[in-house]
Amino acid sequence: MTEQNPSKMGWYIHRTSKVTRSTCGNDGSQTYHVEYKMTNTLENSQIGALTSYILGSGGQGVEKTLIYAPAGGSISNLKTSGGSVTGSRQETLNGKTVYASIATIAPGESVTYSFDVATSTKAVSSLTIDQTPMGWTDSGVTTDTAVCSINSKKSSL
Repeated sequence: MTEQNPSKMGWYIHRTSKVTRSTCGNDGSQTYHVEYKMTNTLENSQIGALTSYILGSGGQGVEKTLIYAPAGGSISNLKTSGGSVTGSRQETLNGKTVYASIATIAPGESVTYSFDVATSTKAVSSLTIDQTPMGWTDSGVTTDTAVCSINSKKSSL
């Protein structure tokens, strides 16, 4: 994601995600359900005390979000809730399918993206989320892989 409001609103957008493994295929593939949430932690009472340098236009986070599957995998059932999400579209970036949108998040609001991910049959580790660094040490990512263990194929020479 990238901030589209010329500001320092990224300081106030707290991101959390939950990755839940749903299935493990005999062929090594896996499926997951992902919930990715962005919350604008700015309070309306703070707006008068902050400069336009920080707030940009009114303290709203305007987040361009790109979601793409791991190599050889796919994304399905993409849904959003909360806030205002516009410009949702499927694009191609460097030959790969990318889901792009703009989420506008007012102070105290949240936007949640939920979707399913299928991995490649060549996957050898659990799905992770790669995101830009945040202003705190906790990555905000929780993972639940208890439903099954990866059954990756081993190649023999």
